[in-house]
Amino acid sequence: MRFARIEKESQLRLFKTIIEKLAIGVLVFDTESKTIAIMNNSASKLLNMPNTKYWNRLKKREPNFACIVESLEFGGRKLATLEEQGMKKELSASSFRFTQQNTAAVALAYPYQKTLCKCIKAL
Repeated sequence: MRFARIEKESQLRLFKTIIEKLAIGVLVFDTESKTIAIMNNSASKLLNMPNTKYWNRLKKREPNFACIVESLEFGGRKLATLEEQGMKKELSASSFRFTQQNTAAVALAYPYQKTLCKCIKAL
């Protein structure tokens, strides 16, 4: 029993390390509790926001992005536009559904690499 718990903890640490090392931003949003379950460093940099668990904070800071996320249908994909220092970034947000402990959540991925982000100077 103890070995199984240690093995499970080891797998969880590996999963967290992989998520943090991805060059793609990953944000997992719990649709029931309106909280952010996972937000990796790439997502934090893209959104120019420290890692937060509170959806309302992200929604207040990036209302356009939050609206697009909330309107995404499962399996859907949309472009979200973020504005930062006179520059606009278009991010491709896609979602999928999974169930964890009977809770539906939306996972979003968007490219962090500059070559994959279309940056447009604001007029």
